[in-house]
Amino acid sequence: EVPHRPRNNQFQKGGKGGRDKGGGKGGQRFMPMSEVKPLEKTENAYVAATIAKKDVDAGEKLLRDCKSILNKLAPEKFDKLAGQFLELPVESRADMVGIIDHVFDKALAEPVFGTMYSTLCARCSESFPEFHDADNPGGKPVTFKRLLLNKCQEEFEKENVVGHWEEALGKNTPKEEKE
Repeated sequence: EVPHRPRNNQFQKGGKGGRDKGGGKGGQRFMPMSEVKPLEKTENAYVAATIAKKDVDAGEKLLRDCKSILNKLAPEKFDKLAGQFLELPVESRADMVGIIDHVFDKALAEPVFGTMYSTLCARCSESFPEFHDADNPGGKPVTFKRLLLNKCQEEFEKENVVGHWEEALGKNTPKEEKE
């Protein structure tokens, strides 16, 4: 003979809940369909740019595509995505600066993939076009490598400024004041 086991599972017959019992505490918790009002459309409702068919300017689209590729970038997919990245339509110095900012930020955020991002930068340096400097017509052309070096220099100087401020505050300054 099998001993009788008590039912302590709510899904077994006779457990709490069950059908047609109101679902436990509080009874029914749904609103009948007859009481649902249709949504009202407003003039300033959010609509995604792709749905709204808005014209997105070329620079904005370039940076969106750049970010999209960088978000997918991984060592396993590197060759395919690097090829797509190098096909981005870089048509101005501003385009190149935007791309460098995105790559630089990604590399800082994901130091594990630093080698992959540096390889991508090397390929960009070889493939992206040069632009003439509007401020200095007789000077050197603006290249990916030059702009990347400028970005590195700016970031280095930012860190250097922070170090100087910490020194100026001194070791005896309370931590709260330093922040």
